[in-house]
Amino acid sequence: MSDLLQRRTALLLSAAIVALAVAGAFQHHSPVPYWDMWNGYLQFYMNATDGMVDSWWAQHNEHRIVLARLLFFIDIAWFDGLGYFLIATQLLMIAAAAALWISVLRDQAAGARRSAHRTPRFIFACANTAALFLWMQHENLTWAFQSQFFLVQLLPLAALICLYRSDDGARATWLFVAACALGVASAVTMANGVLALPLLMLTAIVLRHGSTRILLLAIASAVTLVAYFATYQSPPGHGSIVGTLTTMPFQFVRYVLRYLGAPVFHLMDGGAYARSAAVIAGAVLCLLTAWRAWKILPLATRHKPTTAVLAYLAYLIATAAATAGGRAMFGADQALSSRYATPALMAWVAVAVIYAPVMLNATVRRAQAAGVVALAALTGLLAAQTHAVLTHSGTAFEREVSALALAMTVHDTPQIKKVFPAVAFVQNTARQAAARGISIFAQPPYRDVSKHMGTSQLLGTFATCKAGITHIDTLADDPDHVKVAGWIEHAASVDLKAASLANADKRIVGWVMIDPATRVLTADSANKRASFSGYARTAEGVLTSIGDRDDGVGCSLAIPADIALR
Repeated sequence: MSDLLQRRTALLLSAAIVALAVAGAFQHHSPVPYWDMWNGYLQFYMNATDGMVDSWWAQHNEHRIVLARLLFFIDIAWFDGLGYFLIATQLLMIAAAAALWISVLRDQAAGARRSAHRTPRFIFACANTAALFLWMQHENLTWAFQSQFFLVQLLPLAALICLYRSDDGARATWLFVAACALGVASAVTMANGVLALPLLMLTAIVLRHGSTRILLLAIASAVTLVAYFATYQSPPGHGSIVGTLTTMPFQFVRYVLRYLGAPVFHLMDGGAYARSAAVIAGAVLCLLTAWRAWKILPLATRHKPTTAVLAYLAYLIATAAATAGGRAMFGADQALSSRYATPALMAWVAVAVIYAPVMLNATVRRAQAAGVVALAALTGLLAAQTHAVLTHSGTAFEREVSALALAMTVHDTPQIKKVFPAVAFVQNTARQAAARGISIFAQPPYRDVSKHMGTSQLLGTFATCKAGITHIDTLADDPDHVKVAGWIEHAASVDLKAASLANADKRIVGWVMIDPATRVLTADSANKRASFSGYARTAEGVLTSIGDRDDGVGCSLAIPADIALR
């Protein structure tokens, strides 16, 4: 295989992996606020617009997510609060991280022999980029609340790169200023971001920067730490590193190693062996980092890029330790959560970059074989990446049903808890959001359910679809409503997302959401059939019809005689 063909194949494979991540992120994203978004996103926006300036600096758990809140504010104020802007921003942050790693790799390749620079380095860069977009981190890719999770890894990396490049040249001063600014910004992403400035100071010492710079970094570190922790309050229910190390040291170590080795666990599709492999992989990552530090740090000024990346690895390992300190009490398996795969992937890319000169030099005589192996690995990653678009978790639909319950003021406690555990809080937040016309509650069908309830359904002859009800269940906390489930079959050309339910008087008495994951074409491909779930008022008589006027769908309901609203 020629060098040109290898480069084109590597580019095509990595581009496909990235494209699948982008497609999967938007396909699986739900615009319905989920979990921390109710207080950290919606409630924050309403507080901020009400003039509560301190809401920008207030803690979110142990974090001060100022930069993320800026993005949240923009998403609601300018982009209707549907989260698509945030998903796009998060994907761009991964792309920015990939670009930073490619720039560091270019600097690292200066230590490799000239003949190793072109094709192997190109394939290496493609593989690292693809790794950063792997679907194993799907929780972060599909949840619009994770901006800070990407920022807290991106900004310290950018700060360290600016620092090691700031020791000479016409832009030296500006690069140092940028490093300081990025270090300060890191502190207002997440709690572990406060480590960035002290780490920049230590890196400056190792790289033998001037005393003025080191002093400035020390002052910036002290001021930032004081500002961050002056009014800090430890979140209830969280542990500490000292307490965890004292009471459960083995659990702590196992958690850290699983955290760092999580990509291996996900690539092995889970299981007991995968858990053990993750521990081994985490230990290998730490040993590889320690070995490279042992070899490089005595000659740090000759290996500035490697020194900076080693500092970044120290930051990621410290992040893993801090996470273990607060969460190891919940079990070491929590370290294998999809959301923690993102920093672990960054750590493995960092290890690959610090060993880039060694690996690139090793390919000089075996460039063809190394290229084939790398392309085979990328092909395997691409096969695994297809899960991004081929799987349907059903969580988006469950969130939509929860939002419907909130919009209809239905007290379906188990359903509402699927989007937030504190039911009364989320009901109150939803009412405020609906009153202000923001987020999902300003979009159909949620904005229409109360307005159209009791009005005429106006669906004409009811000849365009078939539908039936399979269940009507009472709600323990709401005797005024019932939960309705069934199926609907309509023209394949229609993309029906929601529908209204009407009684014999043709008055709307309920609403349902259509589950896209259950949508299938009929044998003649002229129609498609899907399940629905929603709510209807009691004491309104028998449900007789279902439909949506805007989509031109309407039909009578096939319903067993013993199912009625009473």
